[in-house]
Amino acid sequence: MGWFDILKLSGADFETDQVDDEDFYGERHSIKENYFYQKPSIGGFTRPHFEAQVSGPKGQDAVGNLEDIRHAIKGGRFGVLYYGFTDPKNNSHVVTFRKHKPDAELTGSSPRAKFGNATPTPRMFGHKNGTVLFDSIYPTKGMNRIKSLSGAEFYPIWGMSDHQRLTQVKRDNKDTDESIGRTNVVSDIKERKGGLTPKEAKELETLLGKQRNASKKKIFDKAYNERQARIDELKKKRDGLDDN
Repeated sequence: MGWFDILKLSGADFETDQVDDEDFYGERHSIKENYFYQKPSIGGFTRPHFEAQVSGPKGQDAVGNLEDIRHAIKGGRFGVLYYGFTDPKNNSHVVTFRKHKPDAELTGSSPRAKFGNATPTPRMFGHKNGTVLFDSIYPTKGMNRIKSLSGAEFYPIWGMSDHQRLTQVKRDNKDTDESIGRTNVVSDIKERKGGLTPKEAKELETLLGKQRNASKKKIFDKAYNERQARIDELKKKRDGLDDN
């Protein structure tokens, strides 16, 4: 590992081997690396999408260490998308993440043959108490867009003074939406709010149950494929933020 890799904010900070996306994750986002990282001993995980973002324009000049960030995350609710500063002092970037229960499907993943055509969960990788899944990264220049992300909540990773830092960043970037990979997209994001209706949430739960039963019985017929297509559709709507 070279000096550049050591400095780069990514799952490489876990000091574990890369894991193949195709075999073990099946990232649905088109922007992705062909690998991810995970470390059961700290309950840390990265999406292949996250790895692509940190190595691209959004992650340029990002400061921080992902393992340190994971250790600093002490609470939070399962399933909620959070964002917080990547470093205790540097305000240039925020990272987004979700806490996942042990048997919750990893955001953006899809059924893998390695798991009997089941969708990957933290437990499948030895994360018995769940995990923190790092989702994406954003420069703070252009905080209007981050504020527009439906369902995203600010998390004071480094302490309550982070709230003051966030206020200052928003003040410094008022009415701007620049240097974030795209421009003039705030209105589009507002129109694409994620989330399912109660009826759709129940439908997704039922379909997932049927898929698990079919996988156990190794029944991968036309009905299985049709259910999976509907599941993917509902997940995309549920996650809402997967294209960021």
